Amino acid sequence: MEKQEQSNIMVGKMYAQCEKLKKDLEKFKKLEQEIHFLNQTGEGDLKAKKRIEELKMAYPGGLKKEKAQIESCVNDLKVQFKQLKTYINNLHISTQ
Repeated sequence: MEKQEQSNIMVGKMYAQCEKLKKDLEKFKKLEQEIHFLNQTGEGDLKAKKRIEELKMAYPGGLKKEKAQIESCVNDLKVQFKQLKTYINNLHISTQ
């Protein structure tokens, strides 16, 4: 496989991971906003109370697990970007 192909594959995989992370972050932010809103209106609103209870059952530990997964993905991407940078630098050096 050509070096250019390898780097294109690496970039493609990283791009796909970034897109997935972007979607996951949006879902996470929306859920955080919903929880914040529900907590503000929950006392007097039966629907809000019910939704809060549903979320507590769905996420018994809060959003800690989901946040940790997102942080792990970000850390993985950081490592991959460093690896890609090293790979590109090595390509540059080898072509001189």
